[in-house]
Amino acid sequence: MNTQSTLTLDRRSFLKASAAAMMLGALANTRLMTNSAYADHGYTDLDILNYALTLEHLESRAYKNANSIGMLTGRAKEYFVDFGDQEASHVVALTGTITKLGGTPVRAQADYNFPTFNSEQEVLDYFQMLEELGAAAYLGQARFIADAELLTAAVSIHNVEGQHAAVLADLVGKDPSPAFAPEKTMDEVVAAITPILNTNMPSMPSTGLGGFASTATGRRLSR
Repeated sequence: MNTQSTLTLDRRSFLKASAAAMMLGALANTRLMTNSAYADHGYTDLDILNYALTLEHLESRAYKNANSIGMLTGRAKEYFVDFGDQEASHVVALTGTITKLGGTPVRAQADYNFPTFNSEQEVLDYFQMLEELGAAAYLGQARFIADAELLTAAVSIHNVEGQHAAVLADLVGKDPSPAFAPEKTMDEVVAAITPILNTNMPSMPSTGLGGFASTATGRRLSR
């Protein structure tokens, strides 16, 4: 391995570890809120954390699998490695925080219903859509987060998801986002990811964002 490759790997390892540590530090003192504080919404901060962790598990697995199918090249290939590391850091941070709060972190599913891809362009289009959904999901929950430290940490993840979506939008040639980013409710996001999630888990749904049907000639992300 050459020196440049070593430096790149070291940088990624450092970023992954430090990001997780920072998130855990920011969230460590978060208070577990009572259900009564959310009479108008129905979810506690802990519920929102597990909702976010469900999305991060999905994204982390998607990037891991996309990086293994050998379809990406150039800048896209480099970005996908970095983005995958960052999504994995989100999983570590959220899992640790939920545990510290006395909750039970939702686990990654054994498999996901990812689509089959026939080209690099289809991979990029799909992940750009997935990242936009993730950013909209965090934005949609911001108003319901009661703890200020937790809100700050959630916004920091939202920022990263938005950056991922913006980079991918540039790669696919999509127009810039509007002046104000749209949000999505929990119900909207759950409905969108239902086609991806294992249908044996009725509490969380499989993604209907799709448009990429499975074909014999395409390359499918391993589950």
